[in-house]
Amino acid sequence: LVCGVSMSRLRAYIALGSNLGRRAANIRAAVRQLSREFELEATASLYETAPAYVDDQPPFLNTVAAVRASCSPRELLATLKRIEVEVGRLPSARWGPRAIDLDLVLYGDLQHSDASSGDAAPSLPLELPHPRMGERRFVLEPLAEIDPAARHPRSGATAAAMLAALPPEDAAPLQRVCPLGSDDDEGLVRWGRRTLLMGVLNVTPDSFSDGGRFDSAAAATAHALELEAAGADI
Repeated sequence: LVCGVSMSRLRAYIALGSNLGRRAANIRAAVRQLSREFELEATASLYETAPAYVDDQPPFLNTVAAVRASCSPRELLATLKRIEVEVGRLPSARWGPRAIDLDLVLYGDLQHSDASSGDAAPSLPLELPHPRMGERRFVLEPLAEIDPAARHPRSGATAAAMLAALPPEDAAPLQRVCPLGSDDDEGLVRWGRRTLLMGVLNVTPDSFSDGGRFDSAAAATAHALELEAAGADI
């Protein structure tokens, strides 16, 4: 492992996002890499979100993962940045489109700010907790899903409380999605829409379950109407 054993094992929360290429596949690949580097404890649902800060770009898929790690915060951050490159992230403008984004949100109750440390500016800036976590529904909603009691080490506020405290203009819940059958965006099922029910009508005589029962036009029509009455859509 890149992370050593210099610290006791702490729980870290990592926010993942993607809005380029096969978004769900990018996040799946990043989670797989996280599970190889650390002990993966939980992942939230996928949420489709409008872009933040820079509007002129595609929508994101976002989630949060919880892992156990035993390395320094900067080592953990370096591992996340390496995973981004391995998944396919290329240099881009700040808050612009990217194949994958991994943000270290919380790491136990550790606090750190390069700006207040007095040290020379590092090549890999580190702020703990993440300075913008409290304003980001796309972080707080998946975080509260897997651990509503996760606490901000400075304010003491829980993830659930921070989510509830977002301003009214950010009150609309995110669209939860689930890849169905593939990681392509065309296979994303959006939660909250009515589930379609399929009724099967076999008209061939060699069907295993009901062969020969509906092989006449009248019988097939009657059975199709029964399926419709029972709530079938297809």
